[in-house]
Amino acid sequence: MNYLDFYLLSDALVAEKFEGSPSRGNFTGEDWFLIRNAQKVVLLKSFDKFANRMFATRNFHHPMEFIKEKVNQILTGTETKDSLRYYLHSSHDTQVVNAVAWLNPLEYDYTDMPFGSTLISELHYNETCLKT
Repeated sequence: MNYLDFYLLSDALVAEKFEGSPSRGNFTGEDWFLIRNAQKVVLLKSFDKFANRMFATRNFHHPMEFIKEKVNQILTGTETKDSLRYYLHSSHDTQVVNAVAWLNPLEYDYTDMPFGSTLISELHYNETCLKT
C-alpha cells in the first residue's frame, strides 16, 4: 500500500467513525493517531512554506478587507462600535488546515482537522488602544 492509498483509507475510516459506522478493525490509540495524522500530512505537507503563505494569505484577503472597512466605519462614526464585526469564510479542509498552519496559534500542533470547513474572523474594539 502506498501513502496515497493509506491516506484515502484513513480518510474513509475517520469519516466512518465520525458517522458512527461499525469499525472495520480493532485499532489501538496509536493506530488512530496515525490514521488521523495522515490527513494533516497530505493536506499540509504537499505545500512548501512559500506556497503555504501564498495559499493562506489568499484566504485571508477578503476577511482583512472586511475588517479594514469595519475599522474605518467605526473610526469615521458611520458605524457604531457595537455593530457586528464577524467574517465567516467557508472553504475546503485543505484551505482551513493551511490557514491554521500559517496562523500558527501559540505554536499549537494538532493531530488533524476532521471535516474542517470554516474560518471565522472577529474584530474586537478596545478604546484604550485608540487613545495611544
